[in-house]
Parts: sequence; structure tokens; C-alpha cells
Amino acid sequence: MTGTERLARTYRRLMWAYPRWYRQERGLELLTTLLDDTPPGRTRPGAGDVADLVRGGLVARVRLPRGSGYRVVAVLITVAAALMGAALGVRLGPYPGPPDEARAVGAALVAVPRQPHNVPGPVVHCPAMCPDTPAGDDVVSFDQQPDHTDTVAITYAFARDDAAVTVTHGQQRLAAAGWTVGPVRAQSDGFTSLDATKDGLTLSMTSADDGSVVVSVAKDFSAAAATALALGATGGLLAGWPTAVWLVQRYRRHRRRRQALVLVTGIPVLVLAGMCAAQATLLTVAIGLDGFTPKDMQIPELVLTLPALIYFPAQVVVVLVALTATALAVLPGGRRTPHALVSA
Repeated sequence: MTGTERLARTYRRLMWAYPRWYRQERGLELLTTLLDDTPPGRTRPGAGDVADLVRGGLVARVRLPRGSGYRVVAVLITVAAALMGAALGVRLGPYPGPPDEARAVGAALVAVPRQPHNVPGPVVHCPAMCPDTPAGDDVVSFDQQPDHTDTVAITYAFARDDAAVTVTHGQQRLAAAGWTVGPVRAQSDGFTSLDATKDGLTLSMTSADDGSVVVSVAKDFSAAAATALALGATGGLLAGWPTAVWLVQRYRRHRRRRQALVLVTGIPVLVLAGMCAAQATLLTVAIGLDGFTPKDMQIPELVLTLPALIYFPAQVVVVLVALTATALAVLPGGRRTPHALVSA
């Protein structure tokens, strides 16, 4: 093997830093340019050439083709990947879970000095909607649901006219016991509520116009859970953008009939991703203004369970449609270039 052949083989191997589509379209041109610019007698590329090739390959993997439509698609895919990564981080990370029932009841007794009836039982997992509190059991732990996220709910029954007064009295008792208590909020629909925090617990107290009073107790902010969420979201961002660029480049190389099929199957999923992104932004802003608790760690999962996705069959359909659009874009059958450089 001559020195030039050895040099060309090394350049081909370094060019694997570039994505396949780039090597197919411009690989031969790039290799020829590199060989022409190499000083005579050199059999190995210089350190600068190696760095330039690797850097150029990485840039090509994250650079979109021209077109605002491509940018919109890539942003939606990336945001959806970040939300999914955050949800995965929450699910797999050290989420604090509901507090011990005895501790939760102790906190509730400060607000409502009446011992609730507690029937021992496991934590209730809520994949879609949390069930009503079982009759005769006033203390129930709920896990993983947007409106009962890792809380212990203690339910009391009062006369209709006494429920709102009980919340007001609860505010006074909690403040006297050293809790940091917010104002009592009276709503037009008859609900009255307040929030309080102390010793790593967050307590929410709500009365309804039917006379019921519910005290929900959750663990306070968890730095470990927030870190897991942030790492998951970051991983989703880092993986989402190169994946989006790769899919766009695959789409761009297909013939019009295949592109039309990808659009028909992919647009509904992209619209849903846009809805998720908008809802995530609004929720994040609202929570930033209203304070942050461990319940908010579940926001990525809440966003991914939009009303259209609450029920299991709908989730399956959306996933299958997304996989179909991806498969149509990834499968072979695109336009071929006359001078392709694919293998080393």
C-alpha cells in the first residue's frame, strides 16, 4: 500500500464523523480536496486536519438544511424529546413519594383537631384518574397522578355551613403551631382553600360546598428530584436535536410520494408536540410565579397526558403513528447520488 493510499484510508475513517447522507452527497469531493491539499510525501493527516474533520462532522450532524419548515419540525421534535426525558428522569429518579401516613395525619390534626378513621392499605397508584376515597377510610395515599401527586389525602365531613369556617379556623391553628400559612382563598364555585408549609411538608386544605374538607399533605421540595428532572430534560435536548436533524435529512432525500406519506402520518404528532410544548411553558411560568413543590416534579408527565392522551388506547395510537412516520422516513428508498462515499 502506497503512502497516498494509506493517507486516503485514514481520511475515509475520519470522515465517519460526518453523517451518512453527507458522505453520500459530498464524500468523494471532500476526500479529493483533502488529498489535493496534503503536502507531498505525507502519509498521515496532521493534527489540525484531524480536528477540522471531526469538528466539521459534528457540525454537519446538527445543522439543518435551509427552510423554516425544517426548523419548526426540528424544534418540535427536540422539545418533545426534552419533555420525555424530563418525565423519564422524574419516573426513574429519587422522587420523594407520599409522606408517612402517621406523619400526614399528625399535620392534619393541627388544622382539624379531629382524629380521622384510617383503614391501613397500600398506596393507590393512579395511571389515569384517581378513584374516590373508599367509604369508611378517611386517610388514603395517592401516587403519580396530576391532581393527586404523591400525597396523603385526609377527608373530613362537616355540615355544609361549617366547612368553610373549618378552613378559616385551620389557618389560625396552623399559624399558631408555627406553620407558614398562606391566605384563605374563597372561590365563586363554593370551594375554599389554603396552603401551608413546615418541616419539609406542604399542606393544602380545601372545603367544598357539600360540607367535605380535604387536607392533602405532600413532601416539600426535593433537590434530588429536581436534579433528576433537569438531567432528563438535558439528555432529551442533547439527543433530540441530532435525531431531528437526522430525520429531516432522511426525509429530504426521499421521493415526493414517500415525503407525502411521512407528512400525513407525522403532522398530527408534531401538532401534539407543539401543544405539549405550549402547555409545558405555561405551567412552568405559572409555577415559577406561584412557588415550587415536589408535586410540580410531575409536570413533564402531566404535560404528556393531555386530555387526548389520558386514555390508554389513545396513547397507543399516538405512539404507533409516531413510529410509522419515523419508519417511513428512515427506511431505504431515497434518492441516490452518483458519487457516494459510504464505506472506509
